[in-house]
Amino acid sequence: MRRSILTVLAVGTFLVAAHGLHAQEAAPEAAEAAEAASDVQVVGATFLNPGAMEPMALNAEFTGSGDDLTAALTVPGMDLRVELNELLITDDTFTFSFLEPGGTLTIECSLYKLDDASFRGECFAGDDTAEMTIEAFEQ
Repeated sequence: MRRSILTVLAVGTFLVAAHGLHAQEAAPEAAEAAEAASDVQVVGATFLNPGAMEPMALNAEFTGSGDDLTAALTVPGMDLRVELNELLITDDTFTFSFLEPGGTLTIECSLYKLDDASFRGECFAGDDTAEMTIEAFEQ
């Protein structure tokens, strides 16, 4: 049975919830670190798996700029953070990859810049694809 990307994210969410005690201990430290970082941008993002009725709401967090830009995806209201790897932003594209939460499957995304400076495109994991959008952010 093929795993969809959304299922992969849902499993990762479950794994994080299963380790709730550790996450609760780390959450105050993470919140303090986030408050201390003045250059963190948080913008909305969505992840839509084909066949799903509604997209999953996410936050995209960006820190730094230019060659020092780092990014992560978080789920609002949950202690789930997925670091984005291999960030590449050109005039019209934003590509990156990330590991499935709690696993080893790499998900690769290629998003295209829209007229409003947001990004939309597809993410691939094996034969499965999903659509992702990320609101405009300062690079």
